[in-house]
Amino acid sequence: MEYEFKEPKGTNPLNTIKDTVAKYVCAFLNANGGRILYGITDKERIIKGITATPQQIDEIKRVIYDKCKGVNPGISPDQIQIYFHELFNKDNKKLENQFVLEVVVPTPIDKSIIHFISNGKELYVRVNGSSRKLEGAETVSYTLNKYRIQLNNKNEWK
Repeated sequence: MEYEFKEPKGTNPLNTIKDTVAKYVCAFLNANGGRILYGITDKERIIKGITATPQQIDEIKRVIYDKCKGVNPGISPDQIQIYFHELFNKDNKKLENQFVLEVVVPTPIDKSIIHFISNGKELYVRVNGSSRKLEGAETVSYTLNKYRIQLNNKNEWK
């Protein structure tokens, strides 16, 4: 299982989540699934957490599900799992309204499907542990290669 670590900037993590969740969901659906962890730094893996009140948690969940509607072909909202992991200090005291947000993207059932966002205009894939937007000829090459692999696996075309 692959992971994507994101550290939201500013006091409202909602903006970072709005701007990034669809592309990471798309990339993981084009791979083997994965987990997006908001509140952990990418390089050092330091837990910084995100601050969210109960109302903000509800809004974050709504935004994630709304952004997942923009993935084509679509997936059912119940396939995406959202967890808010509580954080504790060194004395094992719970930190008020501090969480690591985990978004779990399932392993796709049909690996021949290619998922896009932005009404089919943007294709994201996982490359060397990171999500990358493909453009132009890269999109064509990725599509042909994915279908070639599927056909090879069925011993129909080599």
